[in-house]
Amino acid sequence: DGGQSRAINTGIKWARGEVVGWLCSDDYLLPGALSRVSDFFSKNEDVGFVWGDALLVDEGEKFISYKREPKFRPFIALFDHNYLPQPACFWRRSLFNAIDGLDDELTVTMDLDLWLRMLPGVKQAHLPFPLAVMRQHPEQKVQRLASELQLEIEALRSRYRKKHYFARMPMIGRLARICRIVDKFLVGGYARRLASMQNIDSMLLK
Repeated sequence: DGGQSRAINTGIKWARGEVVGWLCSDDYLLPGALSRVSDFFSKNEDVGFVWGDALLVDEGEKFISYKREPKFRPFIALFDHNYLPQPACFWRRSLFNAIDGLDDELTVTMDLDLWLRMLPGVKQAHLPFPLAVMRQHPEQKVQRLASELQLEIEALRSRYRKKHYFARMPMIGRLARICRIVDKFLVGGYARRLASMQNIDSMLLK
């Protein structure tokens, strides 16, 4: 086939819903996630993109951490890391179609590139509850293809340095990290680590 990005583009093209997203084989949605997303979009017609929280688990389904992230900011995602929990992100099909979907040439950073092209000027909204579970393990794609991931990130950084003066500032990585820490603190991203294991266990599929 033509790779994961092309497969996702084909799947979204075949899908009929107004709101779309994708789910990788390691991850899954929590019960009620789709109905909550659908209900929110139907009641907020001005919103184009939503993201929820995610639970991180290992290959044995053991809880690792609770992931709550702030609004997408391009320079933080580029120069710190791509922090949005992709399985918990959903958007209107019209936005995806307007930019011709994912870049087929990207193997690992296609979601980051999508956010960079699709989200500027789009009203975003955070749903403050977990929508998805993400698995972390040594064979996870972003770990197994770590060198390719870094090459693609550097290519994206080079592309956007040409468009934004601030991206050429010295110490931009540290500045991006500080901004993300502040943003995450303000949305309660660090406080969520205190969630009880009993509550987390009740969310996981058995």
